[in-house]
Amino acid sequence: MEYRKALKIFVSVIFALAFFVFPMSVAATGATPTPTQTQSPTVSPIVSETPSISVTPTVTITTTPEVSQTPTPTPLPSQNTPIAINTVLQVETQFPWNKQIPVKIQLTPRLDGSKMEISWPARSGFLISPQRRVWNNVKKDQTYIAEFTFDPIAIGPQRVSASVTLTTFERNHITTIPVEVTLDAAKIVQPVPEQYRTYETTMYVVIGVVLFIIIPLIIFIVIFYIKNRLVPKWIQARLNEPI
Repeated sequence: MEYRKALKIFVSVIFALAFFVFPMSVAATGATPTPTQTQSPTVSPIVSETPSISVTPTVTITTTPEVSQTPTPTPLPSQNTPIAINTVLQVETQFPWNKQIPVKIQLTPRLDGSKMEISWPARSGFLISPQRRVWNNVKKDQTYIAEFTFDPIAIGPQRVSASVTLTTFERNHITTIPVEVTLDAAKIVQPVPEQYRTYETTMYVVIGVVLFIIIPLIIFIVIFYIKNRLVPKWIQARLNEPI
């Protein structure tokens, strides 16, 4: 009985508090609560829940080779410019008896000129004779021949160049003609050409003929003439002289 009586008292207290607290909350808000307006729900964009990954871009630096700023000249159309002088060099076989080397040069000017000159340097491994040649009033396509003698004064590899100058009405045309010769300790051109051996053999044959045939024959003829002609005549002349 006491339990029920306590329960009734508890319920009564609850209701009393409810009726007392509710009017005070309404008075605090100021009036009858304004009904809530129904608004259309705002659709928020769907945000992906996937975590964003920050990717740092890889920058590839390509080194471009420096290009010369000098413009490439455009090639000019080819022109058939004639060669001023055509040259032909002939180093002939060395003479074995004096070691001299004949050199022949053929010059063919492609232009008319007032003068053409070929000259050798003053100092080289050879004594060159003549030292220079000059032609005046040279004609186009006419061949001029110059012959020189090289007397070696040094040994080993020797190089000497001739300077050829063609003087025309416009300008001087200059070219060079190199001569390369290798000499051994005996000042003989190396390698020894076959014709040099022929010259050498011929030289020894001639020397042998002169020494062993011609000179003895001359001596014999002189002795025979003296003995058989001059001496008898001289004796006869002395005998016929008056006493």
